[in-house]
Amino acid sequence: MENLYVTIFNKIETAIREGNLIEDQKLSERKLAEEYKVSRTVIREALKVLSEKGLVTSIAGKGNYVTKLDKRRIINKFEMTMNNGNLDMLEVAEARMIIETAMVDIMIERAEASDVYDLELLLELMKKHLNSGDEFTEYDGRFHIRLMECAKNQVMIIFGSALNSMIDREALRCNYELRVKAQREHEKILEAVVERNKEKLMESMLAHISCFQRMINVK
Repeated sequence: MENLYVTIFNKIETAIREGNLIEDQKLSERKLAEEYKVSRTVIREALKVLSEKGLVTSIAGKGNYVTKLDKRRIINKFEMTMNNGNLDMLEVAEARMIIETAMVDIMIERAEASDVYDLELLLELMKKHLNSGDEFTEYDGRFHIRLMECAKNQVMIIFGSALNSMIDREALRCNYELRVKAQREHEKILEAVVERNKEKLMESMLAHISCFQRMINVK
């Protein structure tokens, strides 16, 4: 299913960027599944990735909509600048740590049951794919983006998501023991969110991000 939803994601992304799907247009899972001849589960996975890239906005109880152009332009311009800036990865990791830890208080205060449910689901998917570096690292990135969404602050999510996407996860992809360690750290992060424990969340996030900083430093 992983390869199929990527194919569908690419098709929907192209439709959005070429204007075949216009801003604020509602995206029906059923109609998309019929159009692309795939299951609604595949469509949901593709829409999640589109949401993470800022191309689709998910509204609880209402559905998925093509993101308004103004917000998408900000996201695309920021990501393009970051990706073309030849930035030092240690500085990227440092900036990520500052932004994500600065969000701890509002993550704890604003996290809802739906946020916890999605994080638990991603945690289970990572556990299921511990033996597959590609799948694990993909869900790892989505876990961190979903964690930032608990803050309900779109500006910080845009900055944090762009920095998160730039982190080199090759070591995680290639090292099973490292993935097991990361999984334990993810569990602690989720526990802190469930318990609404700011100190525990801060400690868990610092330990997790510091691990990536050390990996970059070794290279």
